[in-house]
Amino acid sequence: MNHMTYLMRDQVRDLVPSLGVPALPRKKSRQWRKLRPWVEIGAFVLAVLAYIVALSLMT
Repeated sequence: MNHMTYLMRDQVRDLVPSLGVPALPRKKSRQWRKLRPWVEIGAFVLAVLAYIVALSLMT
């Protein structure tokens, strides 16, 4: 990694302090494992929709 990557990583850690916290308890992590695929699909769909909206606004 170069110097800028380290700086960006440190900025993200400052913004999201929970990154340094250990993993969630087992019950919550099990729930998260069930929801994670749906969250990832939802994030992907939102990203595609945002891209389409951005393209439509440019023309």
